[in-house]
Amino acid sequence: MKSTLIKIIFSISLIFLPRVKAQQSLPLTNGTSTNGISKTIIKPKSNSNTYYYSNGSIKEIRETSNNKLHGTWKLFYDNGQLKKEGVFNNDKIHGQWKIYDQKGRLIFIENYNNGDEDGIWKAFYSNGKIKIEGAFTKGKRQGTWKTYNEFGELRKIVTFEDDIEKRELILDDKSKDLNFYSINQSIGNY
Repeated sequence: MKSTLIKIIFSISLIFLPRVKAQQSLPLTNGTSTNGISKTIIKPKSNSNTYYYSNGSIKEIRETSNNKLHGTWKLFYDNGQLKKEGVFNNDKIHGQWKIYDQKGRLIFIENYNNGDEDGIWKAFYSNGKIKIEGAFTKGKRQGTWKTYNEFGELRKIVTFEDDIEKRELILDDKSKDLNFYSINQSIGNY
């Protein structure tokens, strides 16, 4: 009888123990949100963390690996609108990043290579027209940078070498002429 009772208890524990164990190892940890203290959901298996504003809307979603930012990262306005998105690689900003205004309009595109500005950068007006575009190489402005007005018309061209301005072309609104500058000295009007 004792042997049968032990077998029954053992069998029951085999059936229910895995369920209890699974409940104990759920990958979610919930905090509370009161007076500016963020509620946090941590998912260790996917290494994704979500942080919240006190109003309950998502503030930040980020991926980590070995306690470092690694993977996609998103930051939100308190109205729930996406503010910034990009990728981290071992705690360093990496790849293409996009920044939006509170209405969800794209205002910047930035590119990085392991923490350094590297690649095409663009800024936009709220109407979606391009404002500025240029390129970085290893953290320094290189080559041609262009500036436009709100209508998409080219207003200025600046040439950089290793983050140093070498030449500047300015389109004069009044005369529709191009003024050419070299290291801030006017050398011609075309």
